[in-house]
Amino acid sequence: MSDRGRVPDDLLSFPRTDLVVGHRNGRFKFTSLACANDLVVSALRRALRSVLEQDHGKDYASNMLELLLNALGLPEEEARAIAMRPLASLPQTSAVSAIQQRNNTQT
Repeated sequence: MSDRGRVPDDLLSFPRTDLVVGHRNGRFKFTSLACANDLVVSALRRALRSVLEQDHGKDYASNMLELLLNALGLPEEEARAIAMRPLASLPQTSAVSAIQQRNNTQT
């Protein structure tokens, strides 16, 4: 397999814990953890590539999340409510500050 097609180990393992907990609590419904993990990882990889290739608008990420949560067994209304929640703010890092400063001076 080419390097372009390889999936980093951290991406492969990232959703696994949440899937196990969600399944154990009866929130997610699947018969194979490996299949559920592959569903999430492959959808996220394709979504990231798609966003880098073209603009899908501001609702693309929440629509993708809603679709994934629904596919994992959450009811549509609940999946939509979760997908529409605002993201928590991330701490400011020096790299982010540098990028913001660069972008501000270019405009």
